Parts: sequence; C-alpha cells; structure tokens
Amino acid sequence: MTPLCRALRLLAGRPLLVLAAGFALVVLAEASSLGLLALSGWFIASCYLAGAALLPGFSYLAPSGGVRSFALARIVLRYVASLITHDATLRWLARLRVRLFRDAADAGAERLRRLGSAEILDRALADSDTVDRVLLAAVVPAALAAVALPAAAAVTATVSGTAAVVLVVIGLGTLVATVAVGRHSASLGLAATRGRAQAAVVGAVDAWEELAGLGAVETVRSSAVESLTGLTRAEELTDRATGRAATIADLGAGIAALGVLAACVAGGAPLAPSVLVVLLAAGAVELLGALPDAGVAWRTAAEAAARLDDLTGPALVSSVTERLALPAGPAIGIRTVPRAPGAEPIRLDLTLPAGSLTLVRGPSGSGKTTLLRVLAGELAEGSIDLAGQPPAAYAPGRIVLVSHDDHVFTGSVLGNLRLADPSLDDAAAEALLAQFGLDSIPLTTRVGTGARDLSGGEARRLTLARAVAAAPAVLLLDEPTEGLDPATADQALRACRRLLPDATIVAVVHDRTSGTTTVADLDLVWPPARR
Repeated sequence: MTPLCRALRLLAGRPLLVLAAGFALVVLAEASSLGLLALSGWFIASCYLAGAALLPGFSYLAPSGGVRSFALARIVLRYVASLITHDATLRWLARLRVRLFRDAADAGAERLRRLGSAEILDRALADSDTVDRVLLAAVVPAALAAVALPAAAAVTATVSGTAAVVLVVIGLGTLVATVAVGRHSASLGLAATRGRAQAAVVGAVDAWEELAGLGAVETVRSSAVESLTGLTRAEELTDRATGRAATIADLGAGIAALGVLAACVAGGAPLAPSVLVVLLAAGAVELLGALPDAGVAWRTAAEAAARLDDLTGPALVSSVTERLALPAGPAIGIRTVPRAPGAEPIRLDLTLPAGSLTLVRGPSGSGKTTLLRVLAGELAEGSIDLAGQPPAAYAPGRIVLVSHDDHVFTGSVLGNLRLADPSLDDAAAEALLAQFGLDSIPLTTRVGTGARDLSGGEARRLTLARAVAAAPAVLLLDEPTEGLDPATADQALRACRRLLPDATIVAVVHDRTSGTTTVADLDLVWPPARR
C-alpha cells in the first residue's frame, strides 16, 4: 500500500461519511450548473421559436422557474458542500498530524536525530497540509469529470444517438490529451522543491542568532535564495503545463459543441433540444480542464505522503507496546560513553544509584551533553543501561531530557505545562509553578511568537516545571542553572528533587562554583579519569 493510500485510510468513520455527503452535494451543485447552462440555451431557443410562431402553446413560466431554481440550487449547494467537505478534510488533517507526532515519538531518537528540526517542522505542517488538499484538489475534480461526461452523453442520446457517440469520442480524446499534459506537469517534483525551500527558510530563521554570530548569514542567505529560485522555477513550469492542458480542454469543449451540433443538424433533431445538448456537451467537456491541476495535486500529495512516511511508515516505527516499562528511579550503569558523537569512548565502571540526583561538572567540550544524549537514547553509542536494559528498550516518555535551549511553545503558560500532563488542572499547575518561583506569572500568560517574552531564567524554570509535570522515571538536565543566580538554581534543583522523590536525576553544569552541590547526592567531575 502506498503512503498516500495509508493516509487516506485515516478517513475511516465519520470523516468518510461527511466527505461522501459533501461529494454528493458537489455533484448536485455541478449538475445544477450544467442544468442551468443547458436549460438556459433551450429556453432561449424555445422563446425564439415561439416568437416565430414555430412553437405554438409555449409557456415561459415553467422554464424560467427552472432557470431560477438551478441558479439558486447551484449557489446553495456549493456553499453547503464547501462547509461539509472542509469539515471532513480538517478532521482528516487533525488525524494526520496526530499520527505524525505520535509515530515520530515512537520512531525513536536514532531515527529523529537524522532529521533537522526545520525538516520535521516542514513535514508536520506543510506536508500534512499538502496531503490534506488531495481530496478537494484532486479526488473531487477527477470524480466530477468521470461522472459528468457519461451523464451528458446519456442526456444527449435522448436527442441524437449519433451526437452522443460524437460527444464520447471527442470527450475521451480531450481526456487523453489533458492527462498527457497533466502527467508532465505532475512530474516536475513541486512538492519536494517546496519542501526543500521551506526547510531552508525555516532553518535559517530558527538559527538566525547563531548564524549571525558565526558570520554565516550571507552563505545561508544565498542557499535560501537558491532554494526559493528553484521553487519559483518549478511553479512556473507547472503553471505553464497546466495552462496548456486548460487550453486543450477549452478547445475540446468547443470541438465537442460543434460536433454535437453537426450531428443534431444532420439527424434532423429539433432546434431547442439540440441547443440544450450542445451546451451540455460543452460544459461537460470543459470540466476535463480541471484534470491537469488534479493530477498535479495528486502527485504533490503522493510526494508529501512519502516524505511523511519517513517518520510514520510502519517499517520505521516500533510499537510502544513492544517496549518495556521503565521502573521509577532506576539505577544507571555506565561502562563506556563517547566524549563526542563518533569519538573514541571513555571507559569507566560507574553506577548512579537508584533515585539519586547526580551533578556532573566539567568544562565546555568535555562530553557532558553527549553523556545525556546517550542516557536519553538519542545516541546509540557507548555502553549504558537503565535497570539492566539500554535506554531504547523503554517506552517513550519515561526518560525526559531538558536540553540547554529547550523550547517554550507558542501559547500559554498552562498550555506548555499541559503538553507534559494533559490532565493538569489550574490549581496543580499554580502549585507547580510556585515550586519554581514562577507564582507571579499567571497561567493564562501568552508566551511565544507575538506574545510576552519570558526572561531567560523564567523560560528555563518553565521548561523544568514542564519536565517535572511529565513525572519521568529518569530526568536529564542540560545546564539547568544557566541564567539563574545560585539561590534560584538551588531552588530549582531542590524543586525537581522534591517533586520527583523517586526519579533518578542527572544534571550537568559548567565547572563553576554554585550552591547546587547542596542538593546533589553525587558530584562528579567530567570527564572522569580514563581506565
């Protein structure tokens, strides 16, 4: 099964039923549109014949009422169909993103480490949006075209069988031509090009301060401009190809109208019905013009689904149920650990007691952060065990690593805490913040983009509180005292110890004097002597 088909399976249940209802309304809306066009032509022709005394007894009341009915039905049905189909696709999008984040968490740190944060963001937002649009941009237009041509041919056959055959032949020829051009436009790799461009821009913005400090802004700017230029070129090529296909569809509609008219005249069909089927044929064939764009949308969605499948594919995801449950506060055995990823390991025989708080001190570059990443299971290097098993053997969520630049998500203070514990109520959240000296910040305070900027120390303590709210068995802290004065640093670590009395806590700091030693069970100098 292809990645896109696996994504479409998430429609099962209510979204599929809602989408089916919406599709039925879309079909009725387009039928009303074609009916309005055909009936208007018949009405005008009939009025001409009545005026020339060639159609005695003609009454304009019924057909004029039909024209108004078709016009109103088209407007109402399109509006209601839009509401319903968008509701179904938004529900599907929610399921797509939930599955993405759930399976990304299950995929393991080793897999996620090979993906940049900008790429993950692009997949979570842009790619899932692209897959979501396949219903309205590809499935619905293709289905309408498939229904309209046979239906128009059936109506035409009631007036002239020859005209119906002509319509089918010309319609199929137009279909083949538009699909051929659309296939070319769909092969331009627009989704991948857009993904690379967005990842480049997001990554540059995310690391702007670091890039400016390293003097690499111009290099990254050139790379981003190159990516955006490639995207613009791909979009131009796609627009040209789909424009050619739309032109072919318009020509096909004109040829179909002339062909059906000629067949009706040759067969001696009445004027008014002939005008009706001529306009109906032109409208039905014109719907084929949407197929190239539908093809591009399908191919783009398939590419986006394949990119998402790198995270969510069944071959890459380990089931949580297959992993072990990590007991609270396990003992940690450390035999070898690399000084840096890929570097020669440090050999030692060290055991961090169960439920202990260990403070690891050392200068920058000594391998402290690498130690935490190995303990968290982000690096499959070294020889480390938690309660006798490697970190990757345990279900996610039981080992929590708070990095030195952990992110405060856009939203509210309470929203950030509930990312760790969705059941956290207001009273418990306020009590938790008070433990970290953040009781002066209301839970409803907006944080993140476009909202209040927390100070470095406040943001640091909020990320610590969020980690504690997850109630992990092992809490790993990278520079938890960064930006905090000694008294506040001591308060924060004491809060972690007090709120997680059974957890095994490992905190790394630079080699400097602070009051944090008063809360540590073990105070290690890193790296230890080689063995």
